[in-house]
Amino acid sequence: MEHNFKLAPNKRIYAIGDIHGYPDVLADLHQKIDDDLKHNPIENAKIIYLGDYIDRGPNNAGVIDMVLNRQDTHQHIKHIHLTGNHEDSMLDFIANPLGPRQDWMLWGGIETMQDYGVETGDNDTLIDRAADMASCLERGIPRPHMDFYKSLLTHHQEDDYLFVHAGIMPNVPIEQQTKQDLTFTRSPFLEYEEMHPHYVVHGHTVPKDKRIEIKPNRINLDSGLYKGGPLSCGIFQDNKIRTLESWQS
Repeated sequence: MEHNFKLAPNKRIYAIGDIHGYPDVLADLHQKIDDDLKHNPIENAKIIYLGDYIDRGPNNAGVIDMVLNRQDTHQHIKHIHLTGNHEDSMLDFIANPLGPRQDWMLWGGIETMQDYGVETGDNDTLIDRAADMASCLERGIPRPHMDFYKSLLTHHQEDDYLFVHAGIMPNVPIEQQTKQDLTFTRSPFLEYEEMHPHYVVHGHTVPKDKRIEIKPNRINLDSGLYKGGPLSCGIFQDNKIRTLESWQS
């Protein structure tokens, strides 16, 4: 696909959608990216992860291990890591387990807590035990993982492209967008059909057909891996978009 938004010459970006705890699928997608770079070398390549590394999947901590390891083994590629609402909510839960982000436990947090050695027990008593589980989770997360979670960015701008987890509030300058806007928003962003100042690359909302959704003003790379869809990657170079997908075996 071609459009009017573009990157500077000799630059390519691979943007990866929501992973949600599937390191094996991520490993396959990494290999496809490496193969693409081998057959189509370029001077300046970056990988941008759009957030939601954890929750709901079978090995959430394993995804973080893989992402951290890749930074060490592939230093010729710059890796940029954005936060998703799941990572942000986990940190909020740890900081304030009696606050509004208790609900994180009910939309994927249980699986992540179990991966970090937290005994979650009966779901009916989760709220009553929230403070104890938050304390156990904070102790159970390895320091490199916690440092990673705390270092995640809310957005990344590259020439005509803006990379975020969920979307933006239309007609609001990027410096005035809140973390809530960038990591949680759906409406009115998804319904907005006018052009934004930048082409928005995002995840967070799974399309009904569980496939990459390309619009004139945005591209959605959350294709619902945890719901049986693929893990998707958008490839951006000049004014062209290509895609890659990896599926659960």
